Amino acid sequence: VSVYSVTVPEPEAKFSLFAGVVAIILAAGVAASAAAMIEVHQIVVYVAGAFGILNVPLVAEAQYRMAKQ
Repeated sequence: VSVYSVTVPEPEAKFSLFAGVVAIILAAGVAASAAAMIEVHQIVVYVAGAFGILNVPLVAEAQYRMAKQ
């Protein structure tokens, strides 16, 4: 048992306005890709939409790592 009281400060969240904007743009990209896939039934649209949708987790992870630093 220690007689000293030590307070450890909580780390501050470094998520900025920029991170919020990136999240909104990512969500808009997914919505646009999904809407294009539904509206236009061509393989090129499906491939481009799949690349756009599959890119979202990579960008989100990179943004999260940058915000943690």
